[in-house]
Amino acid sequence: MFFVVFPFQVDGFAASFLFSLETQHTIGYGSRQTTTECVEAMVVMSTQSILGCLIQAFMVGLVFAKLSTPNKRYWSCLVVSRI
Repeated sequence: MFFVVFPFQVDGFAASFLFSLETQHTIGYGSRQTTTECVEAMVVMSTQSILGCLIQAFMVGLVFAKLSTPNKRYWSCLVVSRI
């Protein structure tokens, strides 16, 4: 048997875009609140998702940079060499 599962209420490019946005950002598959009839809501939701990804990437970069800086590396090498 071969099943083709197509998401509910996806009937055009805008609906496919919203479904993709919901999937990529794990917004959810409950009832669809942002519909293709409100273009402003689509733009706001897209902008919010893109900005959220950029802010999250920036924060991950800050944390990684903070954790990867060698704090007092010279002293830890001296302690190890004395042992």
